[in-house]
Amino acid sequence: MENKNLVKCKACGADIAKSAKKCLHCGEDQRNFFMRHKVLSIIIILIVLAGIGSALNNGDDKTTTTNFTR
Repeated sequence: MENKNLVKCKACGADIAKSAKKCLHCGEDQRNFFMRHKVLSIIIILIVLAGIGSALNNGDDKTTTTNFTR
């Protein structure tokens, strides 16, 4: 029966712990893109949220002025 805590290394195919950040055999980083680039991930998320907010707002900022005459 295969151990569920082991996964294959992305680079060399060796069995490594599922929680390992780097392969013990070849040293390849096993984390996904978002975990390797946390600052860039946050910037991307902020840009996406700003785009969604802008799309939802789509010009509803029109102000109306009322002229009162005597």
